Amino acid sequence: MSKPLRWFAPKRIGWGIRPIHPMGYVVLVVSIVGFASGLNLILLGSSLFHGSILILFSIVFFAFASYLTLGK
Repeated sequence: MSKPLRWFAPKRIGWGIRPIHPMGYVVLVVSIVGFASGLNLILLGSSLFHGSILILFSIVFFAFASYLTLGK
């Protein structure tokens, strides 16, 4: 049986996780861009609702992707 694909792993020093695969870095960058875009929508007064949804979606997306691909 093949080993599961690991995109994230625990940090060697400190607390948290870190990307160890290129797709982990893609997930991280997409989440940061989504969070920053949502924050930009909120701070510019464009749309509180859409900004909040975008921030929430980016956090849930990162948490879900890191949980499913976390190597222990």
